Amino acid sequence: MKCMLTCGAGIMEYSEKERPAAGPGEAVIKVRAASVCGGDVTRYKSAPMKDVYVIPGHEFSGDIVEIRDGGERYAVGDRVCIFPNPYCGTCPECRAGRFNLCTHKKSIGNNGQNGPVDGGMAEYCKVPVRSLIKLDDSVSYEQGALVEPVAVGLHASRAAGDVRGQKVLVYGAGAIGLYTIMFLKMQGAERIYALDVLPEHLEMAERYGADCTMLCEGNFAERIREDSGCGIDIVFDTVCLPPSISATQKLLRGGGSSVWIAIRNMQQEINIFPTVFHEQKIFTSFIYYKSEMEEAAGMMGRGEINCEDTITDRVPLSQGKALFEDLVHNPGAHIKAQFRID
Repeated sequence: MKCMLTCGAGIMEYSEKERPAAGPGEAVIKVRAASVCGGDVTRYKSAPMKDVYVIPGHEFSGDIVEIRDGGERYAVGDRVCIFPNPYCGTCPECRAGRFNLCTHKKSIGNNGQNGPVDGGMAEYCKVPVRSLIKLDDSVSYEQGALVEPVAVGLHASRAAGDVRGQKVLVYGAGAIGLYTIMFLKMQGAERIYALDVLPEHLEMAERYGADCTMLCEGNFAERIREDSGCGIDIVFDTVCLPPSISATQKLLRGGGSSVWIAIRNMQQEINIFPTVFHEQKIFTSFIYYKSEMEEAAGMMGRGEINCEDTITDRVPLSQGKALFEDLVHNPGAHIKAQFRID
């Protein structure tokens, strides 16, 4: 089968690999669409050299072409997307339903600490049956490959509790920021602010529900504090670098909350004084629950959400290397890039 292969920073090949076969409790998916995650780009830029090549990609959809032990719920021909974090099902976090925090989980499309697992930037991908999520026939494959990042926004929007009547700010209007804005609007936030460095992203943020958008330049913090009256109740930070954290500390009212969504640098220095002095709270949001992916897929099936307009690129696998290079060197030109795999 055709696939993309990576094994370290800047190393990506359009290549061939043997089609996988389903073992007990597994299914093989004929991939139809695969989205590129910011994490995929980060690993392409800076991942250490590995001994094993791996097929990247954890945001994808397709059809079941082979399945073992699928029970009555799944069958060959079903249209599905994937919960891409195979979990053990037995640790305390799994027993509590927090599969995103499983201590033994692996990551499809990644050569992580628990070993390499091939992903969906290929014609076929093997996954555990427990990772399958059905798609309604009304949901396109392109939409299906967005269920995973959309669920990131859904999970993040709930991290600080009820947002009804709250003044909220989303720092960074890329794909995750846009999906977070969408859900904050649906959940009844009183006023939604969006910050970004690109006017094009802010135009999209307005379509997704932002009431006030500003470029991260000049005295934007002062202007937001003036507009909001007494400051922001909750900030959702999809950047999570010292400049964004510092800015949001100034934007938050006393007792306000920050939700950190992104992981940019493993180690970075921040000034905690403003947070402590003003009793600001910090929440974190890590991916999503499987139930939230199922919820997002259901909303798409019912026509309640449709995020296909965030797809800025649709390219064949053979152009994978060129696409990743452009995502690295020209990130502002893209929101969500996708591979179409026929």
